Parts: sequence; C-alpha cells; structure tokens
Amino acid sequence: MNVKSKLRPYYPIFMNLQGKKCVVVGGGGVALRKVTTLLDCGADITVISPKPHAEISKLLKNKVIRLARRN
Repeated sequence: MNVKSKLRPYYPIFMNLQGKKCVVVGGGGVALRKVTTLLDCGADITVISPKPHAEISKLLKNKVIRLARRN
C-alpha cells in the first residue's frame, strides 16, 4: 500500500557507517558539510567532483578522503 504522508516527507534512517564506503557527488559547500558529517561517523569517503571545495582538497592532501575528478 502506497500512503503519502503530509506530516513526514522524509524517511529517517540511522546507520553505523564506521568503515563503510560512502560516495559524495559534488564538491561545493553542501558536499563539504556531508563529507565532514560522514567523517565524524567514521565513513570511508570518495568525493566525485571536477573542482572540489578548498577544504575538500585539504582533506584529500591529508589522505583523509579520496577524489574522483569527473563531472
């Protein structure tokens, strides 16, 4: 049964991301927020972006995350 709720448009989910591979598509400010939150959870992160945010580039240089430079 497909029931649409006007009260809860979002589906809450809680996951243990420690050591799990996660991909963030994009390299701007929103991506940076997602990356920092995922890092706090211990995720193994790859960012896909042709031109990442300067702070994302710093994380890349420190080998905290990986980057795939593409659109």
